[in-house]
Amino acid sequence: MGKTQKILIIEDNKDICELIEMILSDKYDVEFRTEIEDVLKNFDMSSYDLVISDYLIGNRSAEAIVEKFPKKRYVIITALSTQNPHLKKLVSLPNISYMQKPFELSDFTNLVDSIINSK
Repeated sequence: MGKTQKILIIEDNKDICELIEMILSDKYDVEFRTEIEDVLKNFDMSSYDLVISDYLIGNRSAEAIVEKFPKKRYVIITALSTQNPHLKKLVSLPNISYMQKPFELSDFTNLVDSIINSK
């Protein structure tokens, strides 16, 4: 049985991208982008079931991606707390989940699985 659910990781730290890819690739088809501008310009997001994104990516935030692709489901990962007003507003949206770094890998994979399985 092939991996049918696709996950896109958007994170400017390639090591973190590769770690998340390694953790999830046994269950899901995982790709990553390290440049937010690549995603914002002419990127086909239609085949992805979930987007995992750092909140701060270079000089932009995940808000730009959510604004461009508002119907996607997201997991925002960041060291910031939800005391940040911009982050708090973003994670209050029904299609956005949040994990604060550092996090337990089991908590992260459980969250991803629950989002994918709730489709």
